[in-house]
Amino acid sequence: MPLQHSCFVSYRHPQMPGSPVKQLIEALMLEVGGRLQWPASFDKQRLKPGYRLNEALASELYHSACMVMVYTGHYFRPESPYCSREFFGMLNLERQRCAMLPPGKRNTSFIIPMAFRDFDWMNRQIKQAEAAAQIATPSPRIGVNFEHLQRWLTRSDLDEISRVATQIRDLCDLYDEMALGGADPFADPLSFKLPTEAEVSQLLPVTLGWSKLPTKEAA
Repeated sequence: MPLQHSCFVSYRHPQMPGSPVKQLIEALMLEVGGRLQWPASFDKQRLKPGYRLNEALASELYHSACMVMVYTGHYFRPESPYCSREFFGMLNLERQRCAMLPPGKRNTSFIIPMAFRDFDWMNRQIKQAEAAAQIATPSPRIGVNFEHLQRWLTRSDLDEISRVATQIRDLCDLYDEMALGGADPFADPLSFKLPTEAEVSQLLPVTLGWSKLPTKEAA
């Protein structure tokens, strides 16, 4: 089955009433929809309190060109790790898909981080998550800083969203290169499952900075 979604939007239910996170995501989806034939995958159910991960979303992540990570300070929240499961699942897909690209493009990032809060902490936690998963970091991930975001999107915000949509479009184009090289990144959808809560719980202490990986000497 070919590419189905231009991007998978990974985000957590907004903690504050009137949060502009929903507005930000909808503006991105509108921009992407106007440029690409593939819709974004956006689970509206998690806008409601008490959300539990729909396991069927693993298929949507698998058939997406990339993942947009909408980061707030509780993105990697251990008590409800559905975003963590999506993030580490995409790290696994990224590793597989980078291997299908021409050698000069195998450091491509298929995760686009967008910080709604704590931009510097987001970048730090991403690096710690990659270390926890023992996955080599691609070229530095280009995170987008929306910390200044207020109730209404400004012209500058919309320009930034447009740049993210361009990045998504460029990542979609890479799948044509994979196909030309004889690779099919969507050949085995039944083999992909999101990491379990138990699996990500082993990775979150390092991700959150609560503990460090053992050194080779200690190991």
